[in-house]
Amino acid sequence: MTPIELLVVVVGLVVGYVVVTRVLYKGDDTPERAPRPATVDPRQSEPPPEARPEPEKYEPFGPRWATVLGVRPDATRDEVSAAYKRKISEYHPDKTTRLGPEIQALAEARSKEINAAYDEAMRRFR
Repeated sequence: MTPIELLVVVVGLVVGYVVVTRVLYKGDDTPERAPRPATVDPRQSEPPPEARPEPEKYEPFGPRWATVLGVRPDATRDEVSAAYKRKISEYHPDKTTRLGPEIQALAEARSKEINAAYDEAMRRFR
């Protein structure tokens, strides 16, 4: 490869990079950055107001257990059991032992929520 060919390749790469960057960022010199989420200091007793999650409202969509399990409020016992087995198989802590601690904590919290919803649904059938 001659020095002229090498120069043409380098110039072509630089021009291509500049054109693609301009097209992707719509002519801005720097990409817009997404706002960083508020971090919570674990030493604080209560997270700052902007970091607190909004309370969830389940009343318009039926009972909470139906929303968590993903079934209708008038679902049969078999439908509730099938939905429980499907949901718990996704979030069971035994399936997340090889994943990171954040994922394990999320799976444990979600499985507790699913178990509580299932218990509440089963009380309806007694």
